[in-house]
Amino acid sequence: AEADNNIMSENMNIKSSNPGYSGTGYVDFGGVGTWLEFTSVDGGTGGECQLQFKYAAGSEINRACDVSINGQPVGTAIFNRTEDWSDWQHEVIQATCQPGANAIRLTVSSN
Repeated sequence: AEADNNIMSENMNIKSSNPGYSGTGYVDFGGVGTWLEFTSVDGGTGGECQLQFKYAAGSEINRACDVSINGQPVGTAIFNRTEDWSDWQHEVIQATCQPGANAIRLTVSSN
């Protein structure tokens, strides 16, 4: 699912100034408590699923986001600092998805 086609809290923006993203842009997360929700992620027949997030984090610190599926906490994604804002990496979380559509939310828990 592309981040730019889903819902997000205030203080987050769709940007396209750094190369290497897919879709029409990428989400620039705001501060602690801001969130992005992928509203309809196909869980297939349900069971174990792998959530993979593509990101760039050129700031001086790592950023943590709480991850939930259908409102239930499933873990924390740690977005480690990257070389710069166009150095795209992947963070992977193992979780359990329900059959059919799932709502997956990332909520910033540290700056």
